[in-house]
Amino acid sequence: MSPHLEMGSNRTLRSQLLRWLLVPLSAIFLLDAAGSYFFASRVSDRVYDRDLMEIARELALHVKRNGGGLAWDLEKGAERALLLDQYDRVYYAVRTSGGQVLAGTPDLPAQFMRGERSEALFNGQVDGEKVRVALLRTAPGGDAAQAEVNVAVAETRVKRNTLAREIFFEVTLPQLLLILSALGLVWVG
Repeated sequence: MSPHLEMGSNRTLRSQLLRWLLVPLSAIFLLDAAGSYFFASRVSDRVYDRDLMEIARELALHVKRNGGGLAWDLEKGAERALLLDQYDRVYYAVRTSGGQVLAGTPDLPAQFMRGERSEALFNGQVDGEKVRVALLRTAPGGDAAQAEVNVAVAETRVKRNTLAREIFFEVTLPQLLLILSALGLVWVG
């Protein structure tokens, strides 16, 4: 057998092996990357959802009974400090169950104020931007027989998306390097 013929068959065998490995490994990597991004987004939401709900709870503490009605009792400086965020814009609205706005952004979408549960977290939009919303239903002073207050806090998704991307790249980059290493070993082998 001539050396040229043997070398040509090795190249063909090598390319066939690489194709056999490359196609399934690429498909697996793409599926895993999609799953990793979904997982990273959920993790980043869970991390920041606690803080968002805590802001809603803190705001609810500043609704006080005033005679037969409800009043807002939070100084502007304290409000700014509570809602200060280096990366995201934070919107909020505190409304009575009758729809009266006690504080916050009056034009925060009304659908943010609806729901069955006493606490809820969901995605929405404010002024064309995607936001994460914490909704808290509570009765001021803990008296369930009295008027209910709905507190909605919406936060843009800048830091959530940044954390999700960081997690995604930290998970997928080693997998990509592993696949490239395996293909390199097949090429050399």
